[in-house]
Amino acid sequence: MFSNAKASSETIFCIAFTPAEDYGKFGSIASMVYSDGNSGWGEEYASASIRQLMSAHPEDVRWGYIVPLSDGNGGIAKKNGIETYYISKFSFQDGSPTLSSPIMFRVAEMYLNRAEANAKMGNTQAALDDVDAIRQNRGLQNSLYNGTVPSGTTLLNVVLNERRIELAFEGQRTFDVYRNNMVMDRTYWGYHLPGLKETDIDLSQQPSGYANMVIQPTDSRIIYYIPIDEVQTIYYASKIHSYTIHHT
Repeated sequence: MFSNAKASSETIFCIAFTPAEDYGKFGSIASMVYSDGNSGWGEEYASASIRQLMSAHPEDVRWGYIVPLSDGNGGIAKKNGIETYYISKFSFQDGSPTLSSPIMFRVAEMYLNRAEANAKMGNTQAALDDVDAIRQNRGLQNSLYNGTVPSGTTLLNVVLNERRIELAFEGQRTFDVYRNNMVMDRTYWGYHLPGLKETDIDLSQQPSGYANMVIQPTDSRIIYYIPIDEVQTIYYASKIHSYTIHHT
């Protein structure tokens, strides 16, 4: 779908890029998350957390966007101690490893938006029908919910986990977590851990003792700064307004 976004039946709106807009190694999104050896930096990987969530279903076609880098000995290559799982979601339009047409809205997101709303209203069947409509097209025909929430979880968590997998690497996760008053759990190895050194990494264990691995929805750091241009616009507008009042 992503490599053929302009023609995909699931695309509602995308920004059509042509080879003339292929920013290549030094300017594309793909260059940060994928590399064919020379096409990009490939320095941001699919986390152990998302891979664990998907691990129950190796038949899920969305694994196709997660590309392990072989070490040549049957294992996964490591960079700075972290296993290298590239992300190819923004690659391969017209065969280019750095070209894609950014999708702004697509059918699956609309289904998931409605599923989340129905989950919050307690409409179990409607919410799971929408989730199943996506899973039906992702190689999971034999793993549908069929109106039943699995034991040990909640309807909302089922929907949010499907959102996480379907919209992975598209910049949605933070908003999904904090919109639902949940914690962001980043307890996995990666260079988001402050002060991490390669010699500290033990992939057989979970990391511990690092700051900001679990971030609460009430944390002030999740609030984005107001851009300086907007601050200055408001400031100067208020000064002009004040001047006008005092001189009329």
